[in-house]
Amino acid sequence: MFKEKLDKLFKKNFGIDTKKIDNVSMKNTEKWDSFSHINLILELEEQFKLKKIKPEKIVGLTSYKKCLDYIKKNSKK
Repeated sequence: MFKEKLDKLFKKNFGIDTKKIDNVSMKNTEKWDSFSHINLILELEEQFKLKKIKPEKIVGLTSYKKCLDYIKKNSKK
């Protein structure tokens, strides 16, 4: 359930082919810059009903896998 929603978010924000999505990170995704990172964080909070993500956590959410793990641990759904 989380994965499908996150896939759509990454596809929308970064134009990612969902077949390659598991390996996506800030380092290997051209469209993933600091501005799009903040947009991603805001959408994660909204889509997955997360509490405001703390800045020290935001800087670590730099890959698809890290985002998925964070959502699994912190989502209210």
